[in-house]
Amino acid sequence: MGHTELQKQAKKVNVSKLQSLFDLALRQPGSIAASDPFKEDVKVSINEVDLTKWLMRVVNVSGVEEGAMSLDTTTTHAPSTSADDRPITGHNALELDYRVPFPLSLVISRKTVLRYQLLFRHLLSLRHLESQLCSAWRDHTAVYTWKHRSKYPEVETWKRRAWTLRARMLVFVQQLLYFCTMEVVEPNWSKLMKRLDEVKTVDELMQHHVDFLDTCLKECMLTNAKLLKVCLPLVLAIR
Repeated sequence: MGHTELQKQAKKVNVSKLQSLFDLALRQPGSIAASDPFKEDVKVSINEVDLTKWLMRVVNVSGVEEGAMSLDTTTTHAPSTSADDRPITGHNALELDYRVPFPLSLVISRKTVLRYQLLFRHLLSLRHLESQLCSAWRDHTAVYTWKHRSKYPEVETWKRRAWTLRARMLVFVQQLLYFCTMEVVEPNWSKLMKRLDEVKTVDELMQHHVDFLDTCLKECMLTNAKLLKVCLPLVLAIR
């Protein structure tokens, strides 16, 4: 529902409109969140710093060995953007914030919410890239200039290369999304639920929760500078 609004540059996105659409989606009959008593505490926000660039800056500031960053050295605010930063769209700037009342805020702190936001933005960006590549596939199968067979062999060779590249990029993004959700988040969440059955103190609860989030971030390749440098050109190329 918010696709039109999210196509705009991050600075021009109407957050109030997105929040209204988000609330409407949460209250939709049959939605898994319709009966959630905490749905009023989830808010839409826009982060004008690209996720990959933000993570790279955190890596550079933290200076952790072997390119792995520690989120404990960060704050809940993104680094300020520079004048030469490429503007991003709402799809890449959208994030969710969660208002946690005291004393639950001791367990779900701002640093914990930050970890969830990083994971959410990463998964959302992969889903958006998948959507863009699927849209390109529809153009390749529906637009006349792509369907029409040219009398020039060079043009047909170029089109086949474009089709092959699009197909390979789509498979890569889908496999990466599947890996992050089914091979990282899902099994680690199951482990967390089992550990919580044995928790006896609040400190144990907090430690297990942070360990779960840090493990997800690490296994989703969001804490390694070398992998981020590889991922950034790919994301920019697909955009």
